[in-house]
Amino acid sequence: WHATGFASKVHGTRLLGGRMEYRGGNLVSGFTLVHTALDDSISPADRVYNLDYFRDNQLFNAGVDAMWQRNRLVFYGEVSFDGKGAAAALAGTRIMVDSRNSFGISYRHYSKGYHNLVAQPYAIGDGRNELGWTLDARMRLPLKVDALLSADIHSFPSLRYGSYRPSTGTWFRAQIARRFGRSCHVSMRYAIREKERNVPYNDSAVYIGEQTLRRQLMGEMRWELGSWQLATKAAWSYFDSENS
Repeated sequence: WHATGFASKVHGTRLLGGRMEYRGGNLVSGFTLVHTALDDSISPADRVYNLDYFRDNQLFNAGVDAMWQRNRLVFYGEVSFDGKGAAAALAGTRIMVDSRNSFGISYRHYSKGYHNLVAQPYAIGDGRNELGWTLDARMRLPLKVDALLSADIHSFPSLRYGSYRPSTGTWFRAQIARRFGRSCHVSMRYAIREKERNVPYNDSAVYIGEQTLRRQLMGEMRWELGSWQLATKAAWSYFDSENS
């Protein structure tokens, strides 16, 4: 068993909390409690998309997490609640073939009323009002090339900024990278992202949604020269929308 307490105050934000953790055999689990207090209350403007946004100057959060590993298989998950009872959860598993090759899948469910002002969860949005699946693969290819592939399929069950209706999206990413000696590292990334948004500059009294598409190809090269690190990047981006 291991216990940790913490307290801080930074720029008008005060945190007070603790964590109790258990480690035994192949299991690591814990319970975390955090109280966040702000000098000033958060008061978002009344807009159609932010009715569920946080409005207060104090917030409690409690979470339970666990990770179980058996040989090359790992299961993990966490469930968190805020002071009003709204929940957020994430769970997944990973298969590690060896130190260079692994495959993973995860699922997240963040309710629209959940708030945590200091957390940094894996999310496309702000860590609330989001459901999603992520699959990824990390592989070592011939010629010492490292590859990363990932696909994220997600939805936003309620309204959000820029999309005044429930919406969906996808995000596919691929990267290959190679190190040449100790000083040079080269990588190439390609991403495709689709999401829904309101049609801008719409004269109708009804909000109309449209599908948008973004493709991006980026290359990067880094050199480490003693205490210096030099880098250069080149990127190509393509953006298109369904109607506008």
